[in-house]
Amino acid sequence: MVHIVDFVDTDESATSPRCIGSAHRQFLGKKALRQKAALTALMVFALELVTVSTASPVNSVEAGLACLCVLGRLHVSDAGRIKFIDQEPLHDQGVLVGGFLEAAAVSTKIAKSKEKKTTFLPIVVPMFGFPGFNWWQAFVDARRSLGMTELVSATEGQFCAILAEGVPLLPRRMQDGTWSAQPAKADEVTAMLLRLLASVGCEAAALKEVASHSMKATLLSMAAKYGVDLRTRQLLGYHVVKGEESALNYGRDNLGAPVHELEKLLGTQ
Repeated sequence: MVHIVDFVDTDESATSPRCIGSAHRQFLGKKALRQKAALTALMVFALELVTVSTASPVNSVEAGLACLCVLGRLHVSDAGRIKFIDQEPLHDQGVLVGGFLEAAAVSTKIAKSKEKKTTFLPIVVPMFGFPGFNWWQAFVDARRSLGMTELVSATEGQFCAILAEGVPLLPRRMQDGTWSAQPAKADEVTAMLLRLLASVGCEAAALKEVASHSMKATLLSMAAKYGVDLRTRQLLGYHVVKGEESALNYGRDNLGAPVHELEKLLGTQ
């Protein structure tokens, strides 16, 4: 026997108390969303040490990408979409003591509209992190030693790289040890991150809630605990503020004050 229910007004039926109540009950049964834990300052410190170590170029490249995501407040997919990198070093009496990477990424994960997916997002990343090492130069050197596509140097003493299609910062590693032209995926970076942290002595219990998303959340979480205001944290996380969707909201100059707050944070850890 077949029963056919004839709805006279589907809109009215869909918004009836019975349908709303049923939908709400189903929603309450949804599994709670658990965000991944942010990395600790000690974990970030260890990743930078692995990057600058010359013991394993592979580990240096992998840890270097982690440093880029942590210090740049980036998703793995965002780091994989970076198309341009410039370097603004800070010298003191001829000695490199700091500076920033200024990068541009297209079609970031947080972009929703077609216009934003085709607009370059300015990204600012400190070249020096917690230990005070130049992790970026170590990352570039390790890539070169592994035979990866060179990040072109504009002039001696300066750095400018335009990443062509098929030149990811961290390629996928194939089973035969060669490097693919495709960027490493988030789950692969999660496995890489857990392996690196375990290799420097992090206990399994501390890594239980760690994944690739932990890297983007790390400095934003620290900034909140440090007392950095919400507006500054939104800019550091490259989040569009409603009503201020203009591309000017993401101009490099607009990141100046937030990044200075970030420098203060890095100096306190």
